Amino acid sequence: MEAFESAHGMTFAVLSNLYQAGRGDDGQPVIGEYFYVAGERADGSRVEHQARFSSLRSATCEETGEAYFVSRRADMEARAERLCAAIQAEAAAGELLLNPNYWTEARPCYGSAAYVAGDWAAIDAAEERAAG
Repeated sequence: MEAFESAHGMTFAVLSNLYQAGRGDDGQPVIGEYFYVAGERADGSRVEHQARFSSLRSATCEETGEAYFVSRRADMEARAERLCAAIQAEAAAGELLLNPNYWTEARPCYGSAAYVAGDWAAIDAAEERAAG
């Protein structure tokens, strides 16, 4: 996305992805979840808002100095939902322009017209081969 674009006809929702937040005291990965707002056009093409709301926050125990993670999943999901509601209200009023400073193009919906037109099946196959 290089210029301001109308969000007319788009649907918006909160999505989430998993990420490795760090390692626990046992050396095992600690998996967190982050929430974000995505918009989808009728052809399946998608955009994502830059704001990310992480479910985990690292902290340090004042007594022992050990690091640990604090879950704030419910609060972060609620923040993403509030952002989504505000975006949906602007879009419904016809006032939302997708500013490229806040929105980026994302992988289209699997099997959609945008997925087919962008030859994403070939891209997916190449990524799978590269991953082994």
